[in-house]
Amino acid sequence: RDAGRKVEEEDPRLIGAVLNGLAQWGRAEEAQILLGRTLGVEISMANKKLSAIQSLDHDVTCPRKLTQSQAGPCYDAVLRAWSKCALLTQQQIQPNTIKFDEQSDKSVKKRLAPVDAMSQALHILLTQMPPEQISNRSCSAVLQGYGALGMGKEAEDALLKIEWMLKSPLEEGPIASSSLDVACYNSILHGYCKASKREDMHSAVKLFQAMKTETPIEINTGSSFFVIPPMPDIISYASLLNCYGKLGMASEAEKLINSMMSVGTTTRKPLETDPPEPTIACYISTMQAFENSFDRDAPARALALLQRLESIGQDSENKRDKRSRRSNRMPNRIIYNYALRCMSKHGRGEEAEKILNMFNKAHPNCNGPDIYAYALALRAWERVGKINPKMAAERAEKLFIEMKNLSSEGYLPPLELSSYNTLLGIFARAGLAYKAECLLHELEVSKSSEWNQVESFRAPEPNQMSYNLVIKAISRSNEKNSVTVERAWNILYRLGYPKKGDTSRTPMQLSIDTLNSMLKLLSKRGLAAEAESLLNAMDDFIVEGRLKRNIAALLSSYEATLEALGRCKTIDAAKRAEELVTRMEVVGELGGEFQPSLLAYNTLLNCYANAGMAGKSEALLERINQMHEAGRIPSPPDIVS
Repeated sequence: RDAGRKVEEEDPRLIGAVLNGLAQWGRAEEAQILLGRTLGVEISMANKKLSAIQSLDHDVTCPRKLTQSQAGPCYDAVLRAWSKCALLTQQQIQPNTIKFDEQSDKSVKKRLAPVDAMSQALHILLTQMPPEQISNRSCSAVLQGYGALGMGKEAEDALLKIEWMLKSPLEEGPIASSSLDVACYNSILHGYCKASKREDMHSAVKLFQAMKTETPIEINTGSSFFVIPPMPDIISYASLLNCYGKLGMASEAEKLINSMMSVGTTTRKPLETDPPEPTIACYISTMQAFENSFDRDAPARALALLQRLESIGQDSENKRDKRSRRSNRMPNRIIYNYALRCMSKHGRGEEAEKILNMFNKAHPNCNGPDIYAYALALRAWERVGKINPKMAAERAEKLFIEMKNLSSEGYLPPLELSSYNTLLGIFARAGLAYKAECLLHELEVSKSSEWNQVESFRAPEPNQMSYNLVIKAISRSNEKNSVTVERAWNILYRLGYPKKGDTSRTPMQLSIDTLNSMLKLLSKRGLAAEAESLLNAMDDFIVEGRLKRNIAALLSSYEATLEALGRCKTIDAAKRAEELVTRMEVVGELGGEFQPSLLAYNTLLNCYANAGMAGKSEALLERINQMHEAGRIPSPPDIVS
């Protein structure tokens, strides 16, 4: 616009601003073409897949050219654009602005892969950029793209190629310091961590140890030229701990975090080779390692680490040294929650409640555990119920009452349905039918009461899972009278299941899983006639469209009905079971997508055994063998058969 000046060169800040905008949206092709026109050169493509992309639709004229000496930051923006394009391609969020030839539109889109975009970024860096314009920022733009995609091995190969290209011709001797900074090497560690594979973990540890001990790395096989990598920083340590956390390598994570924590406890002057002090992210990754570990003592070690953090944090508080580097070790809310996640996954209810108490003491005045922390402790008792259901139910109920009290006092938000269902599941496993029914009644009463309309007292409404768990609790209870089964039927009636003689097609709020729980209750009581009647009604509901079809759940329905016949003492039980298995086989042959399982055949064998039908038993056993050999059923007869 300045007519009084004659400028032959383009301002690099102008083109850089445009390219940065394109890089943010992953519009790599447009960024590359625009840079090429501004430079007056053609930037080549790395492969034929990318060569099918056409030029820009808009006619961009650049009377003033950008010189190569000023183009370094602009090249960096194009490299970032290709990295972002690769990430978007992997997420299947392809930008709408990519220009394809009309004839090859679909085929090129299908063939374009993240590795193609990253190969183009590396191609520009190695062959198109002027060597004097390549900086750590340029290399990091490419390596970070590989890291974000979880392509650790490809990122390390690219790093070695870059090191070989940047090797100074004046270097004397076979060993030199790396031309790249630690951020580039951190991108490799991040790529290995993102992949979360055991084989990649070995490569990540090998690279980290080389950085830590300054072990030379051969950058080109057979060249006998080595580079000394930079020393790892806090991001390097955090990336490796993140790898350990995802793969559940608790011992390795614990060893590394202990080495980092020991630095701040010594009185000597820190050395350059000492590891950095851990941050919150490092502690979180260590807790994740304990959570995902299969070690039986992992929860105890997680609790010991939390107690150690509290002790160190208390020491720092007592010294009142606000500038102390150790002050960040005071466990914050996130670390407590991750410790609770560990206890929840491993089923350690006692330890979970202990952490809740520690959480409350460390963060008093309404800043203690939130609803998520209490829910994790409740789920910890749920897993304890697999071993000791009665004790777990008692302790979980006390914790749940505490949660309700805190909610009514305003310290916690209203409890969600997931918390109610968790407690119902604990009651179901313990067979506490009465308590489960009382809790369900509380939900149903809250649903219809007037005070439920007040937002601050809004209670959750029961769902299919709630009713399903209550029926399971009735099924596992020790009550043997007929009233027990009648209570379960009443639950189904409240969900819309038609009573005897009811021919109306009222909408039902039922699923096959809920009806299967009822079938298992009838099976456990040996009520074969009622089970058969319910199974026939389920088939009718599916045909009428009132019940959603689920093949796996429907197979369980037939198996539960056969089990009821196996426990039935009537004379014709074996015949009815045989007819039911034949019905399953016919449905499968007609395209019903399921065949009788080995469990179904074993239940029929049980019916034959109860009736003393030895001949039929031997014939069925032989037929099971033949069907397995023909590939019709996956499992051969087992010791139960």
